[in-house]
Amino acid sequence: MTVLDTARDLLPDVPHAVCFDTVFHSGLPAGAREYAVPAGWRDAYGLRRYGFHGLSHAWALARTAQLLGRRPQQQHLVMVHLGGGCSACAVREGRRVDKAMGSTPLEVW
Repeated sequence: MTVLDTARDLLPDVPHAVCFDTVFHSGLPAGAREYAVPAGWRDAYGLRRYGFHGLSHAWALARTAQLLGRRPQQQHLVMVHLGGGCSACAVREGRRVDKAMGSTPLEVW
């Protein structure tokens, strides 16, 4: 049973939504996504760096583009999320190229 299933069981009259915070980082290049472990381990156990605060970084990228009068694809940024946790994300031409978190919020570059 998932967390969402449990929430629906406990609160059946409340609408539920799921927002995956790691999706923003899903298109990372291999060098930023892969751990330096044998490829067999990555394949067998699904080991990879995911990243966190994706919703915050996605908003910051869109808002920065809006404020500068540019499209997100024209942005080259290093964004920092400070608040309920801290992380950094490098963006080139609107695409994530690296980030400061991997499988846990404690991992850094």
